[in-house]
Amino acid sequence: MEQGKLDKNLISQPELWRLGMTLSDRALDVALYPPVENEEMIWRSFRLDPAAINPLKALEDVIYDNPLLLDDFKKVECLTDYCYRMPLPAESTNDDCRTALATTNPEIDTESEIEIHSTGCSNAIVASVQDADIKSFLLRTFYNIRFTDRMSMLCRYFRKAGGDNGTSRIYALTRDRRMTLIAIDGDRLLLANDFDYQKPIDAAYYIMASMESLGLDMNSTGMHIEGSDRQEIAEILNPYIRSIDQIPLSTLHCRASKATLQAPFDLLILPTCE
Repeated sequence: MEQGKLDKNLISQPELWRLGMTLSDRALDVALYPPVENEEMIWRSFRLDPAAINPLKALEDVIYDNPLLLDDFKKVECLTDYCYRMPLPAESTNDDCRTALATTNPEIDTESEIEIHSTGCSNAIVASVQDADIKSFLLRTFYNIRFTDRMSMLCRYFRKAGGDNGTSRIYALTRDRRMTLIAIDGDRLLLANDFDYQKPIDAAYYIMASMESLGLDMNSTGMHIEGSDRQEIAEILNPYIRSIDQIPLSTLHCRASKATLQAPFDLLILPTCE
């Protein structure tokens, strides 16, 4: 479920549980993974206050308002989805990544810590820069926290899910009127980007426009959609795209209740993406 605070008495022995988080510019999504498979995953989505004096203060308020998060967990993983990032050619050096990222944010300089992430594809990496103050706060607050870029994790998951059949596929994840769009051809990454949209028809347009710009055939490209607006987007695309499937979900290591399956897709697959 996604409502309610995370109080310390919610679970016993948190040291046996795993904590997963996705931090975006809008929200902190949290999942608590149980130590045994017959228990249910606990999850919450907390909006970050846009009126806070800065993003760090908004994040601090959420974490301190949910004291369970301050317990010691067996493992803590954070998917970063708020930072500056860019897919780049696989051969890009650290300096290449810094130069490319600086074109999107003039605050990135020689002191900025560049993070480079594998996409699982032969032709591309993802380069990113976290906010130094936010990263420092998370490192101080969570013992032995591990950071993973959300976009690159999804690329690796979809690359593996598609196997080695050499076909082109496009994946669309929607949540809160934001769509993550990833296109893969064989073992090559063609597109990895996020789009904000107002209506499902806007998301459908982005998908079709992206496929056209990439030269993807709408009759042969595998189309997979998941998320809050899946049905509406699929209905708009059905006359143009031959087959639209749900995004494959790997086996969960917990009891899969209806409430569990409403959690953000990236937190559902996180335990299987190590």
